[in-house]
Amino acid sequence: MISLFGEHFVKTGIFEREIGKSLTDVHDKRLVGDYGVGFTITLVEAEFAVVAAKKFVHAIKNILMNR
Repeated sequence: MISLFGEHFVKTGIFEREIGKSLTDVHDKRLVGDYGVGFTITLVEAEFAVVAAKKFVHAIKNILMNR
């Protein structure tokens, strides 16, 4: 899903590269958090994930409202 989002929405210019990169970064952290033994997410990483999620939702809403 992440790679298809990048291919169809980021590479075509519908969404900024920052949105695609943030989505990938947060997804990677989630995978490590779920499956990595002894891995702890820092407060800074968690705050980044929340900000990235808010930007992602805002970008999606913006696209949908302008179509």
